[in-house]
Order: sequence, then structure tokens, then C-alpha cells
Amino acid sequence: MLEKLFQLSQNYIINYRQDYVRYFLKEESLSNRFSIISGQRGIGKTTAITQYIQQNYPDVYTRKALYIQADHFILGESSLYEIADEFVKMGGELLCIDEIHKYQNWSKELKSINDTFRELKLLVSGSSALEIHKGSHDLSRRALVYKMKGMSFREFIEIKVDIELESFDLETVLTEHQSIAQDIIDILAKKNQKILVLFKEYCRFHSTFPPVSLLCFHFFHE
Repeated sequence: MLEKLFQLSQNYIINYRQDYVRYFLKEESLSNRFSIISGQRGIGKTTAITQYIQQNYPDVYTRKALYIQADHFILGESSLYEIADEFVKMGGELLCIDEIHKYQNWSKELKSINDTFRELKLLVSGSSALEIHKGSHDLSRRALVYKMKGMSFREFIEIKVDIELESFDLETVLTEHQSIAQDIIDILAKKNQKILVLFKEYCRFHSTFPPVSLLCFHFFHE
């Protein structure tokens, strides 16, 4: 079982390999021994997890880190606790479990894993805010819950144009918005890009998006 999971884990890490690192990993160290990433489906949680593995274990064939999807059929009748037990016995250090809310009684089992295997680091994610909220109450003294947001306009520009833009807090945006906006326009002009064209393209990738005022905050603050 563990050998099949290692192969699956390696495939995911290779398939999700990319150079661009989302704001989430730049801002959050995930240093807690037990961390939960919550966010909507398709928001980039899987990419963040696999990138975190790559950052800490550059060898894609490492046996010290394992990524699994909680609802994958390959788990069969094996419990997460049994997998963790075997993983630790083989020298495992980081266990990452994606879409944890799809696993029955996940909070109780993770509590047991966390309490039993003190040398093991847990990084899990879930798309159901309600289920994560319910389950995290049982883990309130153990797990640190992070809320991951969608791709901001700033991140979209960085990926699309292949540039790096500075982020600003809200107070700075309110007092220096004209100079900040002009600097961004000038940077994009050097790449033969127009900000309104990019904004329209960004909106097409989002079926729903907040008002422009909130998008401006989303752009600068992350």
C-alpha cells in the first residue's frame, strides 16, 4: 500500500511542479506541526501543498514526505491512521492529505495521528468551509487553520507578464494610490501591456468576482 502511495505522491509532485509561487507560501511559513489549509475548490491548495513539499524536500523521490488525496480509491480499506503508522515506521516526516473533508470522521483520526506520532508533521487541506470549521473545533488546541484566498489580480499579472510587483498594505494604497498606480502602468508599458486589457482577461477567469474597490485591495494587500 505505502509503495503505491509513494508512486502516486511523486506523480502529483511532478505534475504540479511550477516556478511561480503563490502569495500563500510567501506569507505563511506553515511551521506549525499540524496545519490545515481551507479554501474553495480550485483555489490552488494542491499546488501550494506540493510546492511546500518541493521547497522542503527537493528530491521528488523522497520517502520522507508523502502527499495523498483523502478520497482516492487507492486508499481502499486502509485508514489514515494505518497509513501514518506505516509511513512513520519507514522514516516519514511530513504527511500531506488533500481534500480531508471527504474522509469520514477525519478530525478524530487526525487527532489520533497528531497525538500518537509526535515526530510527524501534518499538512492537510479541505474545500468545505463548513466541514473544516466543524472539524477544526475538535483540533483547536492542536491545529492551526489557514484561509487561502483566490488568485489576486496582482498574481495574475505576475504570471501573465512574467514580472514581480510589490505588494502594499491598505493604508499605503489609500495615501499613495496615484503614484503606485502610475508605477504599475509604467512597468506594464515596458512590456507592451495595458492594465485594463489584463483586468478584463483576469475577470474572464473568474465567474464571480468582488467589486473593483475590493479587487484593488486584493491586488495590493496580498
